[in-house]
Amino acid sequence: APCVSKKAVVKYCAAGAVGGCALAVIALFAAFIIKDSVRTDSDVAYLGLSLYGQIPADEKLYPSAIKRIAIGLSVGEAKKIVFTGSSEKVDTKKIVSDIKKALKDLPSGVNKDLDLVATPDIKNNSDVLLEVKDCDAIYYLVDYDKTSVKEAKAASSEIAKAGRTVSGVIIVNKK
Repeated sequence: APCVSKKAVVKYCAAGAVGGCALAVIALFAAFIIKDSVRTDSDVAYLGLSLYGQIPADEKLYPSAIKRIAIGLSVGEAKKIVFTGSSEKVDTKKIVSDIKKALKDLPSGVNKDLDLVATPDIKNNSDVLLEVKDCDAIYYLVDYDKTSVKEAKAASSEIAKAGRTVSGVIIVNKK
């Protein structure tokens, strides 16, 4: 049997490791591209919409994110604001309730008299379209990495059919 030198073994091991790492990176990249879900502001921009905010899963960061959204809404022009989720997994009612609480805690001088409406998810409830007709602004809450770009685009189109446009997207991260 022919004898293989240590140098050849090391060379082939190194080549195999580099090749294996390259294949792993390519596979991960392909999986990331194929999984067509909303994660970042560039995904939202691809939909032709703007990112209004992100709600983190971290309980320590959650209150400041809610307050940031409340401040943004209070300085805006809209009076009646509708929030709709991408699916029943997005707890729109809780988020809107938390935004209302944050609005009450804001200092005087900002508009706290807003009509915030939490609607069911637009994916399973077409009645949402009745709510959006009479509002000044619509915010679409998407579930981070669970809402597909296709679903988000369909929801935006449904809202457009009602004669409205989505004012902004809020990405909701969950544990």
